[in-house]
Amino acid sequence: MKQANLVRGVAAALCVCLWLGVSAAGESRGTLLSYDQALEIAMNLLGGAGTVTESDIDHKRSGRVIYEFDIESDDYEYEVEIDGYTGDVLQYKQERAKGRRGKTAGLRLDARTVQEMARNQAGGGNVVKYEVERDDGRVIHEITVVDGATRHKMEIDDATGEVVEYSRKR
Repeated sequence: MKQANLVRGVAAALCVCLWLGVSAAGESRGTLLSYDQALEIAMNLLGGAGTVTESDIDHKRSGRVIYEFDIESDDYEYEVEIDGYTGDVLQYKQERAKGRRGKTAGLRLDARTVQEMARNQAGGGNVVKYEVERDDGRVIHEITVVDGATRHKMEIDDATGEVVEYSRKR
């Protein structure tokens, strides 16, 4: 009888320890890096050179956050993934560009400038998606900024810097 109670006590203590360990592990992620911090890590991999053609933030079910960047530089295209909590480089892929700086050839506005313009238009917030597209002969920067519960989507004309399309959703 004493042995059975001892086994039950040890099993219960082990369950509590495991539960506390899992809870603590889930809370120890730390602080989420800002978009700009993750972008700086990605750009540093390329020696600071290159133009962001697309970026996204991927929220995994596990709670992991991954910043994804597509960057063009000289004759190469890069795909870089950065862990949103640790800043670790999860993926770094380089391949020769199909066309000489396809999306970014002749850009007037760089990604950082456009993102700052978008944050100002939205009244603050965080960039969660960015992409450069060619549309009817124009280069358009498509960008999404989230400020609290509000999602701002906009398109900025590269030639004029004008916001040509804007929507806001709460």
